[in-house]
Amino acid sequence: MFIKTFIGIFLLLGWAFTAFAQPANVEQEFIDSAQSYFEKDQFDKAITELDKAVKLSPRSSKLFLMRGDCKWLTRDMEGAIADYTRAIELGPSAPGIERAYNNRGVARQHLGNDINAFSDFERAISINPNYADPFYSRGVILEKRGKPDFALKDFDRAILLDPFKTPAYSARGNIRFRKNLLPGAFSDYNRAIELFPTVASSYIIRGMIYGIRGKWEIALDDLRDRIELNSEPGLTGVGVLGVAFNDIDKFVQANPANARAYASRGFVNLIRKRNPEADRDFNRSFQLEPKLRKDLKELIESVKGRTSGQ
Repeated sequence: MFIKTFIGIFLLLGWAFTAFAQPANVEQEFIDSAQSYFEKDQFDKAITELDKAVKLSPRSSKLFLMRGDCKWLTRDMEGAIADYTRAIELGPSAPGIERAYNNRGVARQHLGNDINAFSDFERAISINPNYADPFYSRGVILEKRGKPDFALKDFDRAILLDPFKTPAYSARGNIRFRKNLLPGAFSDYNRAIELFPTVASSYIIRGMIYGIRGKWEIALDDLRDRIELNSEPGLTGVGVLGVAFNDIDKFVQANPANARAYASRGFVNLIRKRNPEADRDFNRSFQLEPKLRKDLKELIESVKGRTSGQ
């Protein structure tokens, strides 16, 4: 649903322009029908209607772009890439062609082809430097390449251009968190949660920041509300917890004298049902800050009791 929301905005804007620009004809009827199916999440049927439109106008860059978006939503990444490529070939200077480069890059990124994806994002930015999406996507690759400072600049730019770009806030918050820039990270997670309140990972790391600040009850509220202790079905899972654990683990490694960081990682380990690792983290935190043993005793036992019953 999250993905559909963002791609859907592009589709509806692009399709609305097409409907305005072209006279009413059979081709437009197929486009209108495709949009109707898209709005009902019936993407395969939307593709069928766009296939008909493409047969009538086989040199329409916009039709290939639109069909590529629908194929992306059905997880036909290879098909989406082929359509985006054809859209670029037919309309290399067409208005909005930067979106074809960006979306092809996203599809390539999904398939693990970061090198070509990066080139697509660079091209999209060169065509339209006021387009937020490729800055965000390029930042993701830069972070993976071990260039967090460059990634931060891209996330900053994406947010400046699109203040509602939720993934950019989360991504920037992750880097800030690992760099121990906690106030900025906290602000980013709050904004991400405000914009998209069902994304669990932001709650997880925000909870860790509360813990590092010694606000344990509030920290556990974030964890209880949004993780496996008391979560809605399908809201989160081991994968999200694993990503969160990696971030808190990196924070601990960068701040080995921070007792509360160990305790925060301990709570994540408890929720992951890795009690031996959690106990080691708590013991280390108590060595560094002895008063935490008393402060956290009841909370630790409460979490252990709830996770053991799952």
